[in-house]
Amino acid sequence: MKRSLLTLLSLICIIAKVSAETYVVDVAGGGDFTRIHDAVSAATDGDTILVNSGTHYFSTQDGAVTVDKELVIQGYGYDLPEAGGTMIQSNQAIFTFTSDAEGSKLRGLRLSGTGSMVSVAASEMIIEQNLFMSSGSGAYNLVISSTLRDTVRNNIFCPGLTGNSGGIDAQSNTDLLINNNIFAGLGTTVLYLVYNTNDKIVNNVFAANLTNVIHNGLNGWNMNYTQIYGNILYRNTGTAVYNAGGTPTVLYNCFNGNNNDGTIGSDVITQDPAFVDFGSSDSYDNESFDSDNYDFHLGNGSPCIDSGHLLVDYNDSDGSRNDMGVYGWIWPIGTTGAPTIPVVNSISVSPTTVSPSGTITIQATGRIGE
Repeated sequence: MKRSLLTLLSLICIIAKVSAETYVVDVAGGGDFTRIHDAVSAATDGDTILVNSGTHYFSTQDGAVTVDKELVIQGYGYDLPEAGGTMIQSNQAIFTFTSDAEGSKLRGLRLSGTGSMVSVAASEMIIEQNLFMSSGSGAYNLVISSTLRDTVRNNIFCPGLTGNSGGIDAQSNTDLLINNNIFAGLGTTVLYLVYNTNDKIVNNVFAANLTNVIHNGLNGWNMNYTQIYGNILYRNTGTAVYNAGGTPTVLYNCFNGNNNDGTIGSDVITQDPAFVDFGSSDSYDNESFDSDNYDFHLGNGSPCIDSGHLLVDYNDSDGSRNDMGVYGWIWPIGTTGAPTIPVVNSISVSPTTVSPSGTITIQATGRIGE
């Protein structure tokens, strides 16, 4: 009886996976939809929205896409569209994930908008491999509220064309993981963490931001168990770790060139991290990813090599001790945000029937990731 039950459950899982749909959004009309809004509306839990390369404009009438189901929204990377990437451009917010979108994924997109472009109230989401460029002065690129176990990794957060936006506003969250991201050139607090429990801020680069970087808690409110490991905080104008409430664990980070380091903790590196290409006179703006070719790898002799957390849980992918910064740990950031597996734009098979000794030809076009 137990074997029969397990077999039945396995069959149910297989059927569920087979029944999941992939909807292609193509602005030129080569997919199932031309608008992301329509694809999300048609989808059901477990489906994938594949947003083809190109520029997808959201008008004022369109408004933001509201996601109230578990979906994977996948682009072709954050390169410019002419280089194969997927860009969403709006003069307002872009995505709102409600609590019913638990378990969703948002990846591989170049997001250019105003104000808080992405708002998340869904738990266990993964937000990865995106380029955030908000032009909203005083706003945040990403707002996360009242969630459990969300992950934000392998993204770049930088200014938009106008305005001084911030990075992430995260409030009333538990077990939030922010790892292997680049935050550069931002003009509002980079990470604003309030009323949270057990945040982990691991292996990020915070470079040349114009205000406070990690703002932990509020006066009179004790944050619980914030862990800040393996980050590089370099040449930030404000306070690098501003602790307004609670007692964060700050270990194995690099602080260099900041106006005020704030709470540096222990086992700290204070020398220049020696990036391959981002130095004492460089700045980061909305054109830097495309034109400046900055490289946040650690150069030979960097004091941040093998200087991150000692626990094996934080070892790099080759098994060595954690390197500080975005190329340490087992989730190193990529270079274009393209998916790590081939994503197919179109596929054709000919002939549709063939004899056992015949030949069948399969042609596919798409983008292979990093």
